[in-house]
Amino acid sequence: MRVRSPRVIDLNPLPPRRVRRRGAAEHNMTSRLAIAAAIGVALAHGMPAALAHAAPLAPQAACTTAGWQHVPLPNPFVAQSLAVDVAAGRQRLYAGTYRASSLGGAGSASVRAIDLNALTSNPFTAFDPSTMPVLGVAVRPDSGRLAAGLAGGGIVHAEPDGVLGVTLLQGRTARAIEAADGTTFAGATDQIDDVGLGTEKARAHVWRQRGDEPWSTLTGDVERFNGYFWDLALDRNGRLWASLDGDGLFTIADAASDAPGAWTAVGDATMRSRTAESIAVDPADARIVYAGLRESVTKTGTNTPGSYGLRISHNGGATFTGYGSDGGPGGPGAPVGTTPFRASQVASVVAGPRGGWVFASVWGLGLFVSEDAGAQWHRLRLPAGTGPGFQVEPYMDVMATARFNGTCELLYVGGKDGLWARTIADIAAEKAHAIFLPATLGAPWDIQGRPAAADAGQRDG
Repeated sequence: MRVRSPRVIDLNPLPPRRVRRRGAAEHNMTSRLAIAAAIGVALAHGMPAALAHAAPLAPQAACTTAGWQHVPLPNPFVAQSLAVDVAAGRQRLYAGTYRASSLGGAGSASVRAIDLNALTSNPFTAFDPSTMPVLGVAVRPDSGRLAAGLAGGGIVHAEPDGVLGVTLLQGRTARAIEAADGTTFAGATDQIDDVGLGTEKARAHVWRQRGDEPWSTLTGDVERFNGYFWDLALDRNGRLWASLDGDGLFTIADAASDAPGAWTAVGDATMRSRTAESIAVDPADARIVYAGLRESVTKTGTNTPGSYGLRISHNGGATFTGYGSDGGPGGPGAPVGTTPFRASQVASVVAGPRGGWVFASVWGLGLFVSEDAGAQWHRLRLPAGTGPGFQVEPYMDVMATARFNGTCELLYVGGKDGLWARTIADIAAEKAHAIFLPATLGAPWDIQGRPAAADAGQRDG
């Protein structure tokens, strides 16, 4: 599952979180009135009314409950990475957290194990933010072994029963974590020069541990990266994808095998100098790859305002969508193959458990979903606030999807305002009631109606 990390980064060491920024300029009053009228017509014709504030529920209760369900975390902790274990007898949502304030006291856990069948959120093992701030987490599907990448340096495993292993790869920042049956992958960057540890500041490797074997660099020490890894993703064919700050995407075939391939850069020249904060691969068709772009924090010369967004490949990374004149996503009235949300940064992208579904968190615009591999997009309602006068803002850092018992599919989203779960069946029902607004009222993908300001979208309350 994907993990997210700070927008302001010092590689030695990595600080807690990004600084929140506001969205785009407000639309004019005519557009506001037209949009309000269009939405009013939709509501009059049966669009479901917004839900009232709901009491927190166990995450799996979202399978049979409409709307967003609040998954409580103890104050002042905020989820910055998620991993879901759906195996019978375990069924947990792990949240790597950071402190949103100085409250909470020393010794509070920075990894929470959330029971998907009960309203509990418990500290997991001995993770302490003062000594083990966690950047990324992943779970091995076969054993439930949790892997955590530490901002202070190193990787540590924890068993499902809470037993914490030894911290390895010390002196290396690891936020990009991925796992397969019996194997853990970590994109790690050296923090300092240390001959004894064999580190060289800013050098980076993708490391692999199979079973309980020692960690080793993937394909040995032949391929060396320089910089910071944002994300790792493993597709259904065993190909591993890695994104580097300012250096685009790389792939390697048969990553968990005895004979992995060689690292290969993907995409065109423009893509190879960009920063993908998040990667996702369609679970049914590994040729469909999503890359959520953002500005670089270490190679600012690669930043080009207006050329971010969600770039999509339909041929396994050989080519990606470009930047059309209107920046549409290939929906009604937009050029085919253009990059959606081109002027915005995509903080998180995840593929749904079924093929074709993809979810994007667009910084300052909110949450979007497509069920046709990115051809058309629907703006999701934001979750309701957790109390009177409190509104959730359109800045979601992290998402994850999971399927339970072969039938229930859930989307999890987290940000500074909280952690939430929603069934994808309910999202499909919301999409069924949506209407397309004329392009004069906003970009064609804005089918729910653009709010008066970027941070004033519809909410479940």
